[in-house]
Amino acid sequence: MKVTDLKQDQENGLVSSDNRLDGAMGDPEPSENHYRELFDESPVAIWVEDWSLAKQMLDSIEGVDDWRHYFDENPGLLRKAYKATKVLEVSSAAVKLFNEESVETLLQHSTAEEVIEEELESFLDTLIDFWNHKFSSVIETIDIDGNRKEIIIRRQTVVPPAHQQDWSRIIYSLEDITERVRLEAQLRQSQKMEMVGQLTGGVAHDFNNILAVIQGNAQLLSEGIGDAGENIEAILSASTRAAELTRRLLVFSRKHHLDPCSIDLSSLIGNISVLLARSLGETIDIQYNIENDLWPVFADASQVENALLNMALNSKDAMQEGGLLTIECSNTYLDADSITAGQEQEQEQEQEQDGYIKPHIDEFPINTDIKSGDYVSLSVSDNGHGMTEDTLSQVFEPFFTTKAVGAGTGLGLSMVYSFVKQSDGHIEISSKPGEGTRLTLYLKRADKVDSSISETGAKLDNRKPKQSQILLLEDDAGVRRLVSQMLRQLGHKVVTTSRVSEAEAALAKATSFDLLLSDVILPGGSSGPEFARTALVEYPDLKCIFMSGYASQSTESTKIDKKWKLLQKPFTLENLTSALLDELA
Repeated sequence: MKVTDLKQDQENGLVSSDNRLDGAMGDPEPSENHYRELFDESPVAIWVEDWSLAKQMLDSIEGVDDWRHYFDENPGLLRKAYKATKVLEVSSAAVKLFNEESVETLLQHSTAEEVIEEELESFLDTLIDFWNHKFSSVIETIDIDGNRKEIIIRRQTVVPPAHQQDWSRIIYSLEDITERVRLEAQLRQSQKMEMVGQLTGGVAHDFNNILAVIQGNAQLLSEGIGDAGENIEAILSASTRAAELTRRLLVFSRKHHLDPCSIDLSSLIGNISVLLARSLGETIDIQYNIENDLWPVFADASQVENALLNMALNSKDAMQEGGLLTIECSNTYLDADSITAGQEQEQEQEQEQDGYIKPHIDEFPINTDIKSGDYVSLSVSDNGHGMTEDTLSQVFEPFFTTKAVGAGTGLGLSMVYSFVKQSDGHIEISSKPGEGTRLTLYLKRADKVDSSISETGAKLDNRKPKQSQILLLEDDAGVRRLVSQMLRQLGHKVVTTSRVSEAEAALAKATSFDLLLSDVILPGGSSGPEFARTALVEYPDLKCIFMSGYASQSTESTKIDKKWKLLQKPFTLENLTSALLDELA
């Protein structure tokens, strides 16, 4: 949380004996006593600021239609506006929230330059909201407490009506949601594993079919039966299918933070279609309606896949006797003001005495502080039994399920909701008993599709590889033999090693190596990246490529630097050649 220096505020007359901070040391009026007691004893952490000088600064600048662009061009003015804001009051609960000894130490720690730098982006967002007369918002941000520990804060900003003209009173309510976020991450991982469990039967069926093809054709080859070329082609095709299936399972089961990128949603849906069909079974037909020239979206690809599977499996449960599942995608524009106004009107109509808002049975929009702009909608609809009003009102709550005890955790749709919220998206759900359910995700449009990730079987270009001396570090004997043969087939000289100690000895003996090709995970707690970083100190010109059978690496020693290429096992001769061309051309 950003603050201003107390001493400076006092000199400027903004923090004086008449205001809350200095008044705490004096003898306040009886009415002030009452107010101060309520303020200090409130269990909610409250922070009050004065932004009137910042408001005056914006008022003095004429002819600006796009404040974000203006401050991008004038970053110094944004910082000046930020420092013009003043802290008026900080509650005792806020001091406890940040694990500080006093208001003074809290304010001192909060004036650090790195804190100001981190706050500038959210400050600009809030400035723009205020300028557009949006005087209430909720954001989640990372702060540092008095023990220099990261905490995740949910910050709700409100400008009282009496101060909306001059911004002289800005009120924040602060909530530590660190533990909640941690639990949500655990729930998300648990849900992923539940989903993999549901897929196990279908996956086992697919793998057995693949193994039957590989085993049968290999036996025919060994006995000289049939056409050798056809047998080899069948083995290669089956192994490619197995690799793709394994990759997707690893993606679904891995534990990771959101990693958004620009993705082609239509291609993603096409890639997962086989897995969807296997998961839903033969009694459910799947219909795809994908708009032509679909915009790319900015989201975590694995989470989109995860969400789509969750929605599909939820629909499957509503169609026990079979039915039709429809997946639709289209480009759309969302007007945040219209969405918010519609929600407010609905709330006014349906507000209950206890303050709980019941969703309308036909449509339940979830507003996650959505911003106006271009989105791509992803809808999954079914013709199942639908939901009652009571069920619909709880559908996104963790652990809520209509299944029998032990048949489900109730995490699926809550995880979808969490993912969409983190992705700055929007959710709508509509349902009627006996008519089915439609769930729609709105994902932010991206500028372009990310082409940085290589696809299996990528086409080779016209570049010619340089004949090189390569140090191969791989502990698995079968993989080591195969990769060594590939490299020699491509004309390279290869020294093979199975452990870090052998690789170190090879480096010491050889006059020079052009490239290190290493597995990521190695015996004895070692790792390829760790070995490479050590080797590069003495051999700075050494190129590096890494291989891994895991979806991701979770330790510091196994992290792949951005400058290094990673080959996902299993890989083809074409994949290996392309990687070598990138490094050695």
